[in-house]
Amino acid sequence: MDEEASDLYAVLIEQQKYNPSQAVKVLVHFRYCSSDEAWQIAKLYHAKQGINDKRDTHKQRKDSFKNSVKTAESYA
Repeated sequence: MDEEASDLYAVLIEQQKYNPSQAVKVLVHFRYCSSDEAWQIAKLYHAKQGINDKRDTHKQRKDSFKNSVKTAESYA
């Protein structure tokens, strides 16, 4: 897949706050790729974001647990 189209999709979603269907229309309209390719880019982008979000959430839970243990210990 075209890296330029993937980068543009990410910018439209993250910085311009487009929704996926709007971003796909931009990619197709400016002939970066076909409609099917644009939707594939969207699926891959959001799959990667889901993986990253899960990792961040897990780290946040671990940090939260550590902080609560420290707090509990200070009251003991």
